[in-house]
Amino acid sequence: MSNQPLIITGMHRSGTSLTTSLLQSAGVDIGNELLEAHASNPNGHYEDVNFLQFHQDILDALGIQTTGWTVNSLIDIPEVYTSKATELVNQHSEKHLWGWKDPRTVLFLHFWKQVIPNVKFIFVYRNPWDVVDSLYRRGTDTTFIKNPNFAVDVWRHYNQLILDCYTSYPDECILFNIDSITQNPAILTKGIHEKLHIQLDSPKTTVYDETLFNHDNSHHALLIKTYFPDAISLYNQLVDHSYALSQDDRIISEASNLVTGSKSWITQDWLNYRIIEASFKTLETEHTHLHHKLVQINQEFNDTTLKQEQTYTVFEQKIQSLEHELLQERLTQDQLKKELHNNQIHLDNTHAMLEECKMVIHDMEHSVFWKLRTTWLRITDFFRKKSKHI
Repeated sequence: MSNQPLIITGMHRSGTSLTTSLLQSAGVDIGNELLEAHASNPNGHYEDVNFLQFHQDILDALGIQTTGWTVNSLIDIPEVYTSKATELVNQHSEKHLWGWKDPRTVLFLHFWKQVIPNVKFIFVYRNPWDVVDSLYRRGTDTTFIKNPNFAVDVWRHYNQLILDCYTSYPDECILFNIDSITQNPAILTKGIHEKLHIQLDSPKTTVYDETLFNHDNSHHALLIKTYFPDAISLYNQLVDHSYALSQDDRIISEASNLVTGSKSWITQDWLNYRIIEASFKTLETEHTHLHHKLVQINQEFNDTTLKQEQTYTVFEQKIQSLEHELLQERLTQDQLKKELHNNQIHLDNTHAMLEECKMVIHDMEHSVFWKLRTTWLRITDFFRKKSKHI
């Protein structure tokens, strides 16, 4: 089984994440440790964190922004990174068809061609105004905030490097316009099979979310066509080398002779609008979050109130039951008191009768009759005993 590496890359915000997700669904192994999703890429970046970190380390070592915002064509890669690159590649030596995606790879195309002689390049590009607009929409890149036109310069630099690599290794490269892929995802695997002779499964179109792919066909496109003719010229060269595109897809430049001096003002309003829009969306998101939080708190309050009411009802029922029991106890006590009172009266009456009997007995004992009776009983008892002895 042969080992075939693929490099999937293009300028930032050009649709490389979508392209890589389709290739992954078609059978390309793009790694297990992928960069987590972000607000700008909610479905994921599909970037192998090891290759991403490798490129960032080189840029950082050379004093270049790790985002890759540069127009420096003379990136002299320190020798130590060649062995590190080889180590990364060897980790995939047992795989049949594998690759990685990172827009920064564009800055190191010839380097990777030397490290991996049999590598194949899958390039994706997008028109400059949509890329610039996407960069502005994020509103977080201070480089572009300070110099809005630099976004066009970076687009031009990246795509010029892609074109140079394509012309240097035409048989190992294929170039796609992202609009061709979004309109017909199957064209991706079809082109790779015809141009690079690599057989893939049909991509799963369910990974594509059209709502996440903005198109700016307003006056911003006219602005780029008018004031950045060199970008339009480069775009048309990319079209000329693209799979399934023809000269009919080229863009007509509307270059103006009125541009003099600095052109920074041209894109400043564009950038400012997107920054304000991004801030508004952030506030809108925060408002929605707070609203949901308020609804949740209100629901929790209602639930708590309901529980309290239910608990109060239970307590009220218990209190009523206890009051009923207490009333029964009081009635019982009253009945017992009544019986006790009657018994006491009866006892008092009995005691009075007893005292009266005692007095009668006392009077009888001290009467003459009682004394005669007692003497008689004694005499009778004496004669009875004497008669027994005779």
